[in-house]
Amino acid sequence: PLPNKPLTAPIVYANPGPACPPENAKADWQLSNAAEMKGAIALVDRGSNCPYPGRYFANKVLAAQKAGAIAVIVADNTQHSHDLVFMGAASGDQASAVTVPSVFVSYSS
Repeated sequence: PLPNKPLTAPIVYANPGPACPPENAKADWQLSNAAEMKGAIALVDRGSNCPYPGRYFANKVLAAQKAGAIAVIVADNTQHSHDLVFMGAASGDQASAVTVPSVFVSYSS
């Protein structure tokens, strides 16, 4: 969703950076710095080495949202092509549960 007013808050880097749970994580897994995320804008790595379903963009955003982030920036943390990347919904993700604004930025950004 788009914010209806400008967002201003500290940026907090997710821990772990890719904001994805390890394989066989419990259902209540959360970011280890969840307390710092409350009211912040989360910075999350693209982290393409995450196990499924954690690598889905919606699930990364949802992990930060559950920790209390008011918005999420997903950053491409490796140099890929300069093609535009869409953070779309995929089968198996939880995109419908995302309620905070999110954006993807390229490595060069």
